[in-house]
Amino acid sequence: MKILWKLAGREEKQHRLMYFFMMLQLSMMFLIVIWCSTILLQQTDRYKGFSGLLGREGKFVNAPAGIKTPEAEVGSGISGEEILLKYLQPMEAISCYHILADFEQDSSELPWNTIVYDDRISEAFRPFLEEGEWYREDNRQEGELRAVISPNDYGIEVGDLIQMKPYDDSAEKANIRVIGLLGTDAQIVRFQATDDMVSYHNFFNTYDFENGMPAMLFVKSDFLEFYGDSGTLWPSGMMFLSYREEASAEEKREMDDFIGQYMNAQIAEDLPDVRDKSARYLWGQVMETLPVLAAVMLFAFITTVSISALGVKYALADYKVFYLTGLSVKGCRKIQLYLNLLILGKSFLAAMLVLAGGRLLRETDHKVWQAEPGGAQLLISLLCGMLWLLLSFLIQRRRIDDIKKWRIEADD
Repeated sequence: MKILWKLAGREEKQHRLMYFFMMLQLSMMFLIVIWCSTILLQQTDRYKGFSGLLGREGKFVNAPAGIKTPEAEVGSGISGEEILLKYLQPMEAISCYHILADFEQDSSELPWNTIVYDDRISEAFRPFLEEGEWYREDNRQEGELRAVISPNDYGIEVGDLIQMKPYDDSAEKANIRVIGLLGTDAQIVRFQATDDMVSYHNFFNTYDFENGMPAMLFVKSDFLEFYGDSGTLWPSGMMFLSYREEASAEEKREMDDFIGQYMNAQIAEDLPDVRDKSARYLWGQVMETLPVLAAVMLFAFITTVSISALGVKYALADYKVFYLTGLSVKGCRKIQLYLNLLILGKSFLAAMLVLAGGRLLRETDHKVWQAEPGGAQLLISLLCGMLWLLLSFLIQRRRIDDIKKWRIEADD
């Protein structure tokens, strides 16, 4: 087998320019297949992450200004969470929150744009982190709140401590441990309005800290564990309000009236409508991406298979010599197969080097993904490579088998 690999390498060197262009095309095919599959898989993951929150009857609300305190509760000290629990009893609220507190480090006050996610929301999407990690059970520290922060001009880094002083003087001060740093232009869960709103793609927004205060992200369960309640939090931003199964038609009407009057809703839509729009948007992404992927693969297959057929034509002279000196037709086929594997392997390696060196999947202007290609994307690209290998070899095999006829003609 070793000698056959050497002969395959010699064939490549003899026609290096032709095989270089073949490798270039195959590398581009791998890159575009990974690019397209990354878009589709990550859009699918985002849809699946929020599909559970959209699968029940209820309302999606975006209230960036937060909820209003009902007139009867003004001056009572009722918290935003308590308002939801009291006035929306027939509903389950999965919400984002704002923290009612000041933040400082070494006695210097630091303004932050704070977003606290219900744990269901933090589990639905993990943003790209330049450093550190996202929220997990094993990185929770007793007596501390955890935070993931955006790039900032304060010099705050992963591992640093920030002090939080709630507006409510009766609430205990808390230390915040920074566990993660968002990547530049990372997308986070924060509503972004578009013309065809609302679907799951509106739930994500690129955080631009240069044109606003740096962001600090939390999870609600940390506050419940530290304070025993969520009194320091005020519902603000995205809210998924689903009716409980036992809610009556009258209670649903009352809930809708309360949402319209007190939620400061910039957007309010029925959850089933948002789910339907999300499914249509995802299907639209599929229909936009698949034709590009199909066209690229078809072009790559036609051109590279044609080149490989031309290559075996040049190699036939050598194969005839090998055959006359005792190598079987099967051995000649193996040389060609090893040559194809060599070209395919080098092309795939070149594509991986491009991804590793340029971080292609992070630096696109579209910012639709924030991660390196995963196993699924690499598997899809390898399957495409195997398909190319099969088609090329089937065509080449017929040409190589012709050396038997040549031997008969030579004997005659």
